[in-house]
Amino acid sequence: MNFYQFPLGAKPGKPTHARGLPHVPEPDAQSFLWCVLPRSALTQDWEALQTVVRGYSAAGLLQLHLRDLCNAQHPSRYDFSSDYDVLIFRQLAQAHLAQEHQTLPTLVTAAVGFVLFDQLLITVYEDDCPWVDDFLLRFMQDARLPHSPADLMLRLTNALVDDFLNLRKVLGLRLHDWQVRLLRPNTHFTAWQALLAERSYFSDLASICEEQHDTMQEWLDAQLEQSPEDGSGHSLQRDLLLARSRDIIGHIQRVNQYVSKLETSMENAVQIHFSAQANRANAAMQMLTVIAAIFLPLNFVTGFFGMNFDTLPLIHKTWGVWLAVLAMLMAAAGMAWFFWQKRYWRQHETD
Repeated sequence: MNFYQFPLGAKPGKPTHARGLPHVPEPDAQSFLWCVLPRSALTQDWEALQTVVRGYSAAGLLQLHLRDLCNAQHPSRYDFSSDYDVLIFRQLAQAHLAQEHQTLPTLVTAAVGFVLFDQLLITVYEDDCPWVDDFLLRFMQDARLPHSPADLMLRLTNALVDDFLNLRKVLGLRLHDWQVRLLRPNTHFTAWQALLAERSYFSDLASICEEQHDTMQEWLDAQLEQSPEDGSGHSLQRDLLLARSRDIIGHIQRVNQYVSKLETSMENAVQIHFSAQANRANAAMQMLTVIAAIFLPLNFVTGFFGMNFDTLPLIHKTWGVWLAVLAMLMAAAGMAWFFWQKRYWRQHETD
């Protein structure tokens, strides 16, 4: 369990910085505390966490919320009590890098919990996702510090959403690869199981985004229902929080809309694949039909002169066979010329 102290109401350009603390400080009206701990530490030291919380709220954390924070599979959710707010957000638990002709890895996410007080923010994250360290380095070097626990929570949440935004390039490349494989001519596509797995990946990602969107929207609605505090400074900070919340919701909507476009494009590629297969089958049937039509008069001539009658014309002439052959060649050439004029034999245009 680590503690970091931030000045309350920090402003850009003000010479302030975040401080790491070896122990829990006393509540200070001029600062707020950020408590960071992995989920394994929460399950072992939840009594110590309750001791920290009671310094800011006599009631402490509800057992229901403690169980939610300990659950790594908990979906995104917003809840509250009379003293604090609880937000649980899903975080990408691994890098999703896919190479050509390989399926995407399974979408693995973990729950990140935020408990928000007026002067305290508790962040519970998964042990194998130490993304908090990057923020600590940024806050130690950048003077643009968060001005409140809510501002810090929104910055952390925005980083989680940005991870999903960064998936767009990888997902776009995967879609292009599937489109190329589905529309490749003269090949038999058989990777349907892998294709269905990636479509399931898109569906899971869309579901996570919808949960995140609902969570942030509920938190934003709760902020709008509260009456603004007096003072221009508090009003400005509240407006900044509302603007940042709407920005996060907009980012989530962008991810969700992009995933919807991917699903639609994937479905269109599958439909085009089957259309192309049907067109190739039609082209083959058309060619067979043309060949059969060309040989139809030839079969008639050979069948007519092959009848077992002695009074057929030309059968007693020495040049009769050559006349029959000439008639068959002319009929075949005439049929071929007819189908050529109808564009049945001309090559189709290709890019």
